[in-house]
Amino acid sequence: MLLYGLLLFTLFILAFRYINTLKIKELPNWVVPTAFLLKVIVGMFFLYVYSIHYGRGALSADAGAFMRESKMVFEVFAKSPLDYFKLLTGIGETDELIMRYLPNTYHWDVGNLTIINDSKNVLRVHSLIHFFSFGNEFIHMMVMSFLSLLGIIQLHKSFRHLINLKPIYSFSILVLIPSTLFWTSGILKEPMMFFGMALVVRGLMDNSLRFKRVLFLMVGTLIMILFKPYVLICIIPAIVFFAIYWFFSAKRLLRSVLISIGMLSVLVVVFPKAEKTFTHYISRKQFDFDNVGKGGIHVLNDSCFYYFKPHQLKDLKINGSNVELLQPVDAYIIHFGSIKEPIG
Repeated sequence: MLLYGLLLFTLFILAFRYINTLKIKELPNWVVPTAFLLKVIVGMFFLYVYSIHYGRGALSADAGAFMRESKMVFEVFAKSPLDYFKLLTGIGETDELIMRYLPNTYHWDVGNLTIINDSKNVLRVHSLIHFFSFGNEFIHMMVMSFLSLLGIIQLHKSFRHLINLKPIYSFSILVLIPSTLFWTSGILKEPMMFFGMALVVRGLMDNSLRFKRVLFLMVGTLIMILFKPYVLICIIPAIVFFAIYWFFSAKRLLRSVLISIGMLSVLVVVFPKAEKTFTHYISRKQFDFDNVGKGGIHVLNDSCFYYFKPHQLKDLKINGSNVELLQPVDAYIIHFGSIKEPIG
């Protein structure tokens, strides 16, 4: 498997070195392959963090869940290629089909708490990678690093006519942004989301032919809808502002700001329910992020989550997905989908 992984790594390096569409003509031929090497090194650190720091030698948290559950989806192919196709595309997918093949997954069905289940789409992509990865986490990471580096190339081509820096400097800045370098070199949603966002930016900023720009914009928008759609929602105001700005030839900034504020005010007045729903969704995401680091454990029972704080774990017996009380404990109740503070 080590030799196989090194072979695929070599093929990726050669692709960036010799395939013209993957190259940046303003840069020396060694720059992009070196960027891929750097992303793979950071990707290995990502795997280390999720295996050693967060786990106990095995890939854990969302990264581990995506690997395990995508393998479950992949294994459906051996049992029924038709059913795998239904799960892969969503065409003909039913609750009975999910219960037959994926009863032990947690990311495939999240109910009505999200606009689009982007976690399910991540599982679909990784299930395809399983066809040639043989379950090797390193290969999944390389594919994600490859996609995100393609995104960096698209961003560089989008802005190269607007930046006075030498191409190697501007490209290096895009590659070396710390948070982007780390998260887009892993196996979560970020590499695919970043690739889609880069295509959207290129569709807006590039000087290519109109058909090519429209294609970039459509494909990038679709990818962002499938992976982290709320990020697309967050950048829509910037896209609208950009379109308004380039429409005018004089007093661009002032007119763009006034029109954007006016459009936003009209939307809030005309669609108040949509504004409340969107606000709740974003607030719930922030609520989750604020509380995920507090530790403890959530237990689902009927329609409520029971939350036990870290110091209470000694009073619980955890066996797989089952939790047994060893003695009476004061639990906190969290209503499903709510952003209210836990009730004691």
